[in-house]
Parts: sequence; C-alpha cells; structure tokens
Amino acid sequence: MTFESVESAFPTSDRSPIRNLTRRPIWRWQLLRAAVMACLGWLLTLAHGAPIPLTTATFTTFIDGSASAPSIVALHHRWEVMPGPALSRARYDLVLPEVVSDEPYALLLSRVGNQVQVRLGDMVIYRGGRLGDDEFDAAKRPVLIPIPTNGAPATSLTGAKVTIDITAQPSRWAGLGAVQWGPVSELEVDFRWRYGWRVYGSIGTAVCFAIVALLAFWLWRIDQDTVYLKFCLGASLGVLVYFDRMVQGTPLPWSMWGPLVLGAILMHLFLMLDTALDVDATMSARSRRAFDLVSLVIVVLAVSLHLAHRSKELTWVL
Repeated sequence: MTFESVESAFPTSDRSPIRNLTRRPIWRWQLLRAAVMACLGWLLTLAHGAPIPLTTATFTTFIDGSASAPSIVALHHRWEVMPGPALSRARYDLVLPEVVSDEPYALLLSRVGNQVQVRLGDMVIYRGGRLGDDEFDAAKRPVLIPIPTNGAPATSLTGAKVTIDITAQPSRWAGLGAVQWGPVSELEVDFRWRYGWRVYGSIGTAVCFAIVALLAFWLWRIDQDTVYLKFCLGASLGVLVYFDRMVQGTPLPWSMWGPLVLGAILMHLFLMLDTALDVDATMSARSRRAFDLVSLVIVVLAVSLHLAHRSKELTWVL
C-alpha cells in the first residue's frame, strides 16, 4: 500500500500533520545548503590564502625637496586635508605580510592619487600617470598590482618592502585608501566589483542624465516653459560631473579643470533643487529670489576658494 492510498483513505485537512509533511517548505534545505557551501568556500579560501588587509604604513612627506620624519599612519589615509601647508608629494612604505602559497600575489589599492609610482625594492612595478602631471588622476579607479617574483618562489615576497610615491595637486583628493594583500585570484573579485561601481556605475548615471536632458529639451521646444530648459541644463551638467568621475585623464590642466568641475557640481545640485521648487510653486517670489541669490553666492565663493587653493573641505566632491 502506497503513501498516497493511505492519505486518500484518511482525508486530512490543510492543517493536518500528514499534509504538512508532504508540503514541507524547501527554503530550509536551501538555507542549509547555502550555509554549507559558504563554509566550504571559506575553508577553500583559507587553503589558498585569504586576502590580508594592510592597516598601517610608514608615511613621509616632502616639502621643497626635504623629507619629513617618517610616521606610522592608519590606512585609509588622506593627506590633502591635513593641517598646515598644502603638500604636493608624499611616500607610503609597506611591508608585505607572510605568503602562504605559491600562486601569484598582488596588492589591491581601493584608491590612490593623484599620480602614483609603486616600487618593489628598486624595481618599478606600477605607474599611474607621470609624477607631477596634473592632467591625470589615478584616484578615479581602484588599482590591482600583481607582484612579480622574477622566477623566485612566491614565498620569497614575505617581508619585502613596497614603496608608493604619490604627487597631488591643491584641492584634490590625495592619499592612500584601503590596501589588501593576497592571491591575484582572490583579489580580482573585489577589484572587478569596485571597478564596476566606479566606472560602469558612473557611465550608467551619465547616460541616464543625458536621456533626461534630451527629453527635457524636447519638452521645452514644445511647451517653451523655462522649467524644462532649467532641468535640461541641470541634467547636462550631471553628465559632465559623472564623466569626470570615471575618466582618469582630464582634457585641461587641473588649474582650469578643477574649478570647472566644482562649479558644474554645485550648479547641477542647485538647478535640480530649483526645478523642484518651480514644480512645487508654494514658495513666494521674494523667497525664490533670495534662494537664487544665495545659490549664486555659494557657487562663486566655492569656486573662488578652489582657485585660491583654500578649499581643503571641498575635496570630497572632487
């Protein structure tokens, strides 16, 4: 006699134990399976050497060619916001941790800028732009640096010294972000994720702003309402802003490109807000004029501070 015949001989309700047994939810088994696979992946990662975060570095600054006394800093570290005179050159020294396998190893820098040169001992293993070239900004993208062994076992890298020389321009993001050390196969996953968000995310956002700008311009041609024209201008500035976030090379020297991008960011934000206030139509004309005046003053003041190299607090937007 089969199980189905027994169940048909004894009718059960939806809440009976027999029916509940035949309809047991499978999500529990799926959750258990996922947990087992995660544990296996963790054990496999340990066997191949998991990435190790490097949390400190020896930091040295250079002013007029003279090196300062080295100091230990925690990573992630930004030196363009440090008190005192603006710095244009600095150096980070790292000591590589123990290598536990013979597969290729690498360093993953979440962010570094603006121009960078990385050396393993006396050998240059990476260049991000040319030191001192203000038309390049390596800080726009993460950096994955495979470490060469020149035929020696990978374990020979244990305790090796890596030197990162950096140059930066005033009012620009400068420093060294989070650093990871581990097998290339492990770090490539994190690198692709960071690269995708930085580059492809910016491309997608810029394309969306371009479509919105074209749509707003088309509506303005039909209706001749200045709200659409204002929104078109704001969205177009958004394209410029996100174009700058994904391109390392700039079309102009930083002394001209920096104020242009900063003004575009602020005008983009204010035009978007101004359009929303136009649609809401609850603010009085006097209040609107005051808002427009304050917005203009803020944009002019921010750009002026940038030109005067006194805008350390504004580097978060660049």
